[in-house]
Amino acid sequence: MKFKILLALAALYSTPALADCKPQVSGKGTGFNSAAAELAARAAWTANAKNWYGISYASWSKSQAKSSNTKRIKVGKWESTFYANPCK
Repeated sequence: MKFKILLALAALYSTPALADCKPQVSGKGTGFNSAAAELAARAAWTANAKNWYGISYASWSKSQAKSSNTKRIKVGKWESTFYANPCK
């Protein structure tokens, strides 16, 4: 009985397997508003991750340590950069 309890506790508190992640990738995009710039930057991040590490690493939703920076560079033009570590 004690063995079953220990197994249950071990399963409950075990750490999940670490994701297979690569070094940080960035993607930059511009657009007429912040949403368009962010969409372009995310597409650029996906393309860069795919080019550098292969299609299995090109998922933004699986990536870790995500961050972004979006700013207006002049009237009617925005720039955005997305950063993340691509993971399988």
